[in-house]
Amino acid sequence: MFPAQSGSFHTMPAMTSIWNEYTISSNEPRLWQVGAFQLWLAGPHRELRLATGVDEDADDDLLLIDKPGNLNAQNQRKGKRALRADELVWKRYASEHAAQQQVRLSPLMPDKPLVVRPEMDLIIPRRSKAVVYAMLPIWIKVELVLKGDDFLTLCEAPSVILSKSWFGEDTLKGTLCYAMRTTARLNKDDLPERTGRAICTIVIENRADENIQCRRLCLPVANMSLYWQNDRLYSSGIHVIQTAGDDEELDIVEKNQDGKAFSNLLTAPRQANRNRLHRAIDSWLPSIIFRA
Repeated sequence: MFPAQSGSFHTMPAMTSIWNEYTISSNEPRLWQVGAFQLWLAGPHRELRLATGVDEDADDDLLLIDKPGNLNAQNQRKGKRALRADELVWKRYASEHAAQQQVRLSPLMPDKPLVVRPEMDLIIPRRSKAVVYAMLPIWIKVELVLKGDDFLTLCEAPSVILSKSWFGEDTLKGTLCYAMRTTARLNKDDLPERTGRAICTIVIENRADENIQCRRLCLPVANMSLYWQNDRLYSSGIHVIQTAGDDEELDIVEKNQDGKAFSNLLTAPRQANRNRLHRAIDSWLPSIIFRA
């Protein structure tokens, strides 16, 4: 369980500090923000109030923890009027659990597959492999802390505004996905530090006798976990294997770029049935990697 934090706590500088339990004791709304996602919480006597918002102009690296509810630092820097707490649509929770006034904030992978692109089309020679790194957008899950180790989900929302896209050979063979504007990189050090993103290591292995050309990748993020390591947020890795013909395999790897297992699990996958994942992908996997 994450350690509980007081609603008046302001001094935690690291990104991981937001993934905690918080006791909401103030009658005045307090603000948390990760990227575009905004969360207001207030704790009048024996109840919990919650409101969410989206700041489409927010930078991806914006992080606000327990700030006054009428403060929107991002908008103030741009000369915009700050959104007031009384302009929000509030939800009220009144029960013996809400009376404890404790919530937990957790990172979560998106609920649909995610399409990412290399910086440019990537040709992988026969009998070789390439490693690319991508910054995957995360969602924020807000839960009410119940007795024991139980939690009640209050809301889930994306930290980055994503567009939807169709991925597949045609309208019959494919799936609805989210599409990323940011690109995958060949050098991990080239990745920017983004508050609302997780680092994903992607290995593309070409075991075929001809070159393959990778234009975009569709990642099964709902089957991937989130970890905290070296002061950064990481997701499960992906290993794609191209064999003879159009046969391809995809595996989810719970290891970092050095081949070592992750140790600090923050969030388990939304969907744990990976056998079903492979069968679903087989119907449209040839479009994951386009031949040169």
